[in-house]
Amino acid sequence: MTTVKGAFEYVKNSKRKLFIGSNSFKSRILDGLEKVQLKKFFKENQVFSFDMVQKPKPYPDIYLKVVHQHNLKKEETVIIEDSSVGVKAGVAAGIKVIGLIAGGHWHEDRSEEELINSGAFTVIKEFKYLDSILGTM
Repeated sequence: MTTVKGAFEYVKNSKRKLFIGSNSFKSRILDGLEKVQLKKFFKENQVFSFDMVQKPKPYPDIYLKVVHQHNLKKEETVIIEDSSVGVKAGVAAGIKVIGLIAGGHWHEDRSEEELINSGAFTVIKEFKYLDSILGTM
C-alpha cells in the first residue's frame, strides 16, 4: 500500500479539518493509515466507517454523520472521493465533491467521466491541485 502522490504532504501541512469516511471497517482504515504513516494526523473521532451508520455509501449517511458530529456546515465542506459510489453519497448529502483519480485501486480502465457523471464537480489526479481548486470555491 502506498499513498496517493502528494497526499502525505497535503495532510501533514493542512490547516483544514480533515476526516475520513469509508465503506471499509474502521480497523482496516486505521491499519492503512498506519502503513502509509498518516495515522498520527487523524484522531479516532475523525475516522468514520460503514458500520457506524445505518446505510453505507451510496447513501449519504456517513457524510451526514461527519457533518453533524463535528458541527460542520455543508456549504463549507468538500469531499474528496475516488469512487462513483462515494461521489453519489456526497452529492446525496448535499456536499460538493471533488473526484480523485489516483492511488493503487484506481485502475487505468476507469475514466474521470465516471466520477463527473456521478456528480463530482471536478476531478484531480494529484493532491497538489487541491488547494487551487478549494481557493476558487
